Amino acid sequence: MQLEGENKMAQPKVYEGTWEELSTHADEFRRYPKLTLIVPGQELPVQSRYRAGLTPEERIQALDAAAEKNCHLPALPPEAFERESLYADEDELP
Repeated sequence: MQLEGENKMAQPKVYEGTWEELSTHADEFRRYPKLTLIVPGQELPVQSRYRAGLTPEERIQALDAAAEKNCHLPALPPEAFERESLYADEDELP
């Protein structure tokens, strides 16, 4: 149990801004013997799983390739698509 005013750990401060904005805090920064500067990395391009950049023909080829991979899977029985099985509670599943 920790009493009020008993926290001895130093809490970090976060400064965010341009170099010019941060340099206005230079006098405050000089009081610390050692500082850590975290520089954001270059943002990586986001890979869309929806293939937004594909042409319609490329999209058709991608769908055909995915269907080809699944053509040997067994067909689901009609019961698999019944409302009761789609919305069954976990304790009701076989």
